[in-house]
Amino acid sequence: MKPCDVLIVGGGLAAMKSAVTAAKSGLQVHWIVKKKVCGGASFYPMMDQVACQVSTGVPEEDALYMEEILDASQGMASREMNQIYIDTIRDRVQEFPEIGVHDYHLTEAKVACFASRPRPTYVWRDWPAIRKNMRAIAADTPNLTLMENTALLGILTEEGAVSGALVMTPEGLDTIPCKAMVLATGGMGNLYQHNLNTPDVSGDGQAVALLAGAQCINLEFNQFIPGFVSPAYKTVWRETTMPYMDGLTDETGRDLLKDILPDDAQRKECLRLRGKHGPFTNRTLSRFFDIAMMKGILQKEGEVIGFGIRYAPEIAEDMSTYVHPYYLWLKQQHKLDLAKDEVFIAPFWHAANGGVKIDKDCSTTLPGLFAAGEVSGGIHGADRHGGHSTGSCLVFGYIAGNSAAAYAKEKQQAPVEDAGHAAQRLFKQEGSLTPQELLPQIRTLMFRKGNIIREEKSLLEAIDQLRQWQQDFGPYPYLHDPKGWEDAVKTRNFLLLGQALLTAMLNRKESRGSHYREDYPDTSPAYNKRFTLTWEDGKAVPREETA
Repeated sequence: MKPCDVLIVGGGLAAMKSAVTAAKSGLQVHWIVKKKVCGGASFYPMMDQVACQVSTGVPEEDALYMEEILDASQGMASREMNQIYIDTIRDRVQEFPEIGVHDYHLTEAKVACFASRPRPTYVWRDWPAIRKNMRAIAADTPNLTLMENTALLGILTEEGAVSGALVMTPEGLDTIPCKAMVLATGGMGNLYQHNLNTPDVSGDGQAVALLAGAQCINLEFNQFIPGFVSPAYKTVWRETTMPYMDGLTDETGRDLLKDILPDDAQRKECLRLRGKHGPFTNRTLSRFFDIAMMKGILQKEGEVIGFGIRYAPEIAEDMSTYVHPYYLWLKQQHKLDLAKDEVFIAPFWHAANGGVKIDKDCSTTLPGLFAAGEVSGGIHGADRHGGHSTGSCLVFGYIAGNSAAAYAKEKQQAPVEDAGHAAQRLFKQEGSLTPQELLPQIRTLMFRKGNIIREEKSLLEAIDQLRQWQQDFGPYPYLHDPKGWEDAVKTRNFLLLGQALLTAMLNRKESRGSHYREDYPDTSPAYNKRFTLTWEDGKAVPREETA
């Protein structure tokens, strides 16, 4: 394939922002998307709208904003990178039309998840229209080439720096020579059996970055949010509906919270606090809402049925921005009336707070590799404010596009190995297990062992199982099978990512924010530090972060 100066990888907000920004440099920019543009968590179809929290620009208020962000992160977020967010997010939301987002508006100020004060919040929707707009923008930009249905299989390097990418196109294996690369491939939700992501959100960027020698950071911090098991499977549960909800029951009608919180006042306080944030955190009494659900799941084998909740009829009369559109959307799109129908929920994977380690210019520890959006790590901490994930896609997608272009202007294109040789080097060639056997087992194992409740014995057992499966799986023979290559690549990535996540969870012997260890339930000052992780000699290796 023809070489380019900058290669953008991904299909969501961060990739869109990086692509249009890098293209403004005048360099040749190729943009590859595994499926179709406007995909992944940014444009999740079982969510009514997306929100982004912004700063006010008032110095005193922005100083309080920073302290709230750092408090939620419990020492695990970068002050410098969050200052960049606070300083620039107002400019980035004004640039929405550049990436085809026109139907956006400022709502009433909202107290975001894990925040204390209400702040300006933008919301937007209508994914098909944005996709149509973005394709037109790409087509009208002469030096920007959009290639959908093109998957990243590996990062190629020469003398310790990025030289290109091994990709799978509709025509087969190929390489794309490039001087700089921006990973904006999103999270890794599909690694889990039950998740609030689309199937294309499968950790490709994290896996290939680790294999190429880059570091990840904060991998133990991940968001789990209640999602609908039935009806309308994989719908995001809105915590703003909690005031109309009464209790949490299993399939027999038993009150799950009563087993853990026998006192009525404690149960009511747990529910009140749980209505203030979508993702699980162990910082308050609200933790028992999610812990009760996960304990109920772990006590049983087989299919996850979920736990029943009913809403008061008055929910239909709530006209607020964060209840009424959700209520109407469920009623119109999914024939589900929260004022009448019972729903069943369980803890679903939602988002990664950690990922490929980046600096303030979005550079990674591998020269020529940049990252932005959910694939990246270092910005967020143990918990993060609601709306900061999408906002970070805009802020750091912009920075990554600029940084990659500036880097590429100073580089000569290095030699790139041919696709066949690269595939033989990057993919194990022999093994008896198949992707069809492994994928459901990996995803079930991760859902049960690496979910909200974590403890040493089960983490060690899960890591050992993944290593055994990895030894018995050879993805290379599937790369020339048009119907089999995608599952084979996903299996390779899942076996690596599963070990990386579980190792990070095992390494942090405390509970902090979204990371809950049942065998270490307290937050420990000894772990008031961040950990990076690399892939060395076929295993995940955690280390304390160094400057």
